[in-house]
Amino acid sequence: MPLQYDPADILYDLERAPFRIRYKHRNPKQGRGQGANGVSDERLIKIYGQGLEMLYRAMTSPPWSRPRIDRVIEVQVLDVATILPAKPSPFTAEDNGVPYIVLPCCTFGPSYEAERHWALATAVHEATHVFNCQQRPLSSPYSAQWAWFDEALAVFMEMRLITDYCDHFRFLGNWIERPEVSLDDRVANYQAGQFVAYLTKRLGIEFVNRVWMESAPGETPIEAIIRLAPEGQKLVSADPDERDLFASGYCLHSWFLNDPDSPAHAPELYARYGERAITESYVLRAGDGVGTSENPGEQETLDHLACRYYRFYLEDGVRRLSVELHSSDRPGKRPLKAELAAVTRENRLEQVIPLRPASDNKSTETFLAARVERIDPLKQDHFILVVTNCGVRCLIPPHDDGKQFVIKASAI
Repeated sequence: MPLQYDPADILYDLERAPFRIRYKHRNPKQGRGQGANGVSDERLIKIYGQGLEMLYRAMTSPPWSRPRIDRVIEVQVLDVATILPAKPSPFTAEDNGVPYIVLPCCTFGPSYEAERHWALATAVHEATHVFNCQQRPLSSPYSAQWAWFDEALAVFMEMRLITDYCDHFRFLGNWIERPEVSLDDRVANYQAGQFVAYLTKRLGIEFVNRVWMESAPGETPIEAIIRLAPEGQKLVSADPDERDLFASGYCLHSWFLNDPDSPAHAPELYARYGERAITESYVLRAGDGVGTSENPGEQETLDHLACRYYRFYLEDGVRRLSVELHSSDRPGKRPLKAELAAVTRENRLEQVIPLRPASDNKSTETFLAARVERIDPLKQDHFILVVTNCGVRCLIPPHDDGKQFVIKASAI
């Protein structure tokens, strides 16, 4: 998208980063007022500059160590609605292969401090896109399939560099409420920052950076992560004996946001939204049997790289809990993984029990089962069943979306 520059723009060149900010005064000392297209307080420009420099220093230093940008990057500050009336948000684009940034000339924070934080986060976010498109230009035919990882990295940099600000929480309400949305779905681009944060805790920032910098031109982010994963680490695996990063790690641990021992520990996020949304919750007494619908038109469904949570509370007197997952996929061909987690009264993870193929199963469907023999009501508050679709194919058949399954549970 070409952007026209006005010779009357005020120029603000940064000393420690190759960005030039262009803007106009809303109420100039002389000449025509700019209204909504002008800046009322030049402190906003300085804050944008601080955010751009902050990101530039971080990206060109270890552990990122990205190549320095060898050209001036234009940053236009204006009323974004004049360019994108349908979505007047900050953005990064290219003009003949050269990236540029557009930032809003005013914010609507209730205080100067709120405006300062928002402006810092916005500048950091957009400057991350500039660095990313040095390696993967927006004009590349493969850029669309990297859009979700690009946004995830930008949100992660906000989280990492501006630790006293939680603006990214705006994106995470849907992450909490819709765990059944695929990781790389376009509606979940910003939410995927949580996945990047988890990956960095498990494999380090250097690994996340390698995914972007060392991926092959035609690879997707998922394919690059799978290929570059350290020996002994798998991104996804439906094998109950393999503790993969996505299902056994990211999806399961994301239930334990308030557990200090969880790699997904995020107490501020937990305080704001609580636990991730469950699909269904049950209270079982001894002799009870419960489950989801077996009607083919009403069975639970799950898309690739997504999960669902089922919760079981046990009344006093229950000595044993049995849980099953039934799927029409042939044994050995299923992308679904199911793990039962015992949760303490402090809402911490006690143990994980994988659902394994039933030894006496003679049908053509997948039948996974687990049994808890020792129930300690004084210690265990509830059990969480995490069902994850470990498939990664969404565009070409046979695809991994819309996988149907049935949950059954019984108590003795």
